Amino acid sequence: MRLGRLAALVLVLAAGCSGPSGSPARAAAHRHPPPRPASPVTAPVGQVSPAPPGTPTERGSRPINPAVDNGQQIVITPRGFEPALLIANDHQPVVWTNLSGQTQEVVFDQAGVRSGPIPPGYRFSFTAPTTASIHYHSTSGMTGAVDFNPNVP
Repeated sequence: MRLGRLAALVLVLAAGCSGPSGSPARAAAHRHPPPRPASPVTAPVGQVSPAPPGTPTERGSRPINPAVDNGQQIVITPRGFEPALLIANDHQPVVWTNLSGQTQEVVFDQAGVRSGPIPPGYRFSFTAPTTASIHYHSTSGMTGAVDFNPNVP
């Protein structure tokens, strides 16, 4: 019984998909609209979680250089992102810790990634799947950049 229904369905579909010999109205009815381009990711990508107490550091107790630094940590301060340019390992999480005193959101300029709200004392982590240079901003107007590279010391 099932095989008979499947055969009938195949015949109906085949008859409806006639080639150029079908009527123009019928052919137009079977055209599919062109596929839509993929929309950028606007949902939070990564993870927002409570930050441990204290100011993040790189490799033990070394403070983060506010201008340019190697590592995986970015601090959101009332003055801006520190470091303003981070050189990070790809395939490892970069962590933005919000110590600004107000809720922030990290938005990547070209990639369509948004952290979602990061309350004070919380952090956002993101892992780049490949080598990339990403410029980002906060919804409060601060800007920064991350260069994801393999084998950063």
